[in-house]
Amino acid sequence: MPASFINNSVLTADLFFQLCNCIKEGAAIIDISSKKVIFCNQALINMFGFESVNEVGFEQLSKRRKQQIAEQEGEHQTRLAKEKGFFSEEVEYVKKNGDSFWGELLFKTLAIGNVDYYLVVIDQIDKVKQKELKIEQDKQRFSALLEHASMGIIETNNAAEIININPFALKLFGYKKNEVINKKIELLIPSRFHSKHVKHREDYISHTRNRPMGVGMDLFATKKDGTEFPVEVSLSSYNQNGDKYVIAFISDITIRKEAELAVIKLNDQLEGLVDLRTKELTTAVQQLELSRDELSKLLQKEKDLSELKSRFVSMASHEFRTPLSTVLSSAYLLGKYISAEEQP
Repeated sequence: MPASFINNSVLTADLFFQLCNCIKEGAAIIDISSKKVIFCNQALINMFGFESVNEVGFEQLSKRRKQQIAEQEGEHQTRLAKEKGFFSEEVEYVKKNGDSFWGELLFKTLAIGNVDYYLVVIDQIDKVKQKELKIEQDKQRFSALLEHASMGIIETNNAAEIININPFALKLFGYKKNEVINKKIELLIPSRFHSKHVKHREDYISHTRNRPMGVGMDLFATKKDGTEFPVEVSLSSYNQNGDKYVIAFISDITIRKEAELAVIKLNDQLEGLVDLRTKELTTAVQQLELSRDELSKLLQKEKDLSELKSRFVSMASHEFRTPLSTVLSSAYLLGKYISAEEQP
């Protein structure tokens, strides 16, 4: 319904114009039938870099759009403004010097007497658009992270309901996205751990912090077909509009666990082999000690026999030399007597 001025002696035209010149938004009043601007505040002139109000007009403002709209679209907007009493949109404008800025355009129908007007208000929203752009860029980066990450990423709300899940996690657990969205996170956890996990996640929501999950514990997840597998989970959180959200980064560590078990088994085998070799070496050393003792005994016996032999030879030599001396003496004496008569 078109708005009307209140018939009050206090609200004068001069006071209205002063009020419009005090606001930071650009404002203008345009005669709908003639499309002429009958009032424009200083903020609007400064916003577009105009030098005077004479440069402001309905057509001039329309031409300052960076992206021009078709005539039919303009007529559609005008019709909506007449039907609803107002129309608003975000528009990227170009200043007189060529710089661009974003503005939130609002034009509202006014009835002053028998004449209809548009009240045009443009609020410069560059900071808002920059924030929106940053948010959009962050969303795109987060989306790229979700879509291309080589680990499972799951986002839950403060009720532990899954609100986002990346393709890697869907493949990891064997689900389709519509099968897990808005479901409790316990869907992906073995049933025997459900009660404990509910308590753990409630404690985490009360004292959120970025940390690994289940430090020092073996964690398991469940696929759609019921298969359990070991996982490693890291948790992160953020607040938005007073609500807490949790992001879980999940890695399947089945291969690592198998490798760890293989290492443990190999170590056990090596320890067993070392024990066996140690026993064999101990036995060999003991046998060597015994052999050395026996060898020492044999060497001692050989030494004793050698000494006995030496003593025997010495004694025998002495005994043999004594009668031989007698024989030699007799032979010598016999040699002195050459003739038979001289011989005794």
